[in-house]
Amino acid sequence: PEGHEHNWYNYIVRFDMAALGHVDDADAFRGKIVRAMQAEGMDTNVWQQFILPAMTVFQAQTRRLGLALEQYPVAQKHCDWHTCILTPLRAPNGPEAINLTAAAVRKVMANIGQLESLPEE
Repeated sequence: PEGHEHNWYNYIVRFDMAALGHVDDADAFRGKIVRAMQAEGMDTNVWQQFILPAMTVFQAQTRRLGLALEQYPVAQKHCDWHTCILTPLRAPNGPEAINLTAAAVRKVMANIGQLESLPEE
C-alpha cells in the first residue's frame, strides 16, 4: 500500500536452464550451481524440491484423481530452475551481506562452464 515498502524478506534466484543448455538435466545442473554458490560462501538452498502432487501428503489424492506429474510442467520447471537465498538481505545485515552474495553469484555464473565436469550428488 501507499506509504509502505517491500520488506525484501526472501529472494528466489531462477536460472534460465534453456539459456544454459540444461533443460533436460535442469535439476542436476541446478544442484551443481547451488553447490558452487555454497562453496563461495553464499547461504542458499533449494526451497521447493517437489511439486505439490509429488509430495507424500498429496500422492494418494493424485493417484485417485488419475493425475500424472507430467501434467504440471510449469510447476516442475519452477522446482528445477531455482534456489533460495537464505541470508537475509535486510537489517540487521547490511551492504556487506549483499555484496558477498552478489560476488558469489557473479563468480559462479562467470565460470558456469566449469560446472559441466562436476559430479552429480
